[in-house]
Amino acid sequence: MRPTRLLPLGILAAVLGCDQVDYIEIKPDNLVLRQKNNEVWLQGHAMSRTGVHYSRLTPGWRAKDESVAKVDATGRLTPVKSGHTEIVATVGKVTAEVPVDVLFAEKIAVTPPSLTLVEGGPSVELKVKVFDYLGRELRDRTPTFHSSDEKVMNMGQNAAFPVGPGKTQVIVRVEEQQQAVEVTVEPEKKAGKAK
Repeated sequence: MRPTRLLPLGILAAVLGCDQVDYIEIKPDNLVLRQKNNEVWLQGHAMSRTGVHYSRLTPGWRAKDESVAKVDATGRLTPVKSGHTEIVATVGKVTAEVPVDVLFAEKIAVTPPSLTLVEGGPSVELKVKVFDYLGRELRDRTPTFHSSDEKVMNMGQNAAFPVGPGKTQVIVRVEEQQQAVEVTVEPEKKAGKAK
């Protein structure tokens, strides 16, 4: 008959399932994803009321709405489309949730919507407002501006500078949203000859 081996107290407690997980601490605890290529790694810490962190217990992860954001087994969170969801961490029967908002640019409004410039005349600034899926203005987005024909008009930041007579467009883009602004540059008005 084999002699009975005694297990160290810590191992015995783990074998008997005495780890008492009272809550899961998720970090970061508030998430806003603004770009399609945003990725965030979530950390879930199984904790006891007394502050013990059970580092060997890793949570399972799931998104309540996978059409908005997805999370894999390692806690890597990626956005899918604009919206709101919660990510749920689970250890045994204990769960915790963290809110996630995905705020992509869903609409842009450019003013003025069309331009008439004069060759050799002053530039005109384009103003762009960006909106999320709820119609709220997003002030943290940077538009890009591209002239379709730089012989007619070119861009300096958000200002349209007339170059030569003709018609062209400014393509204004924020993420996947774009708007075309029609531009006409009229010939420079020559002053009448002095008598």
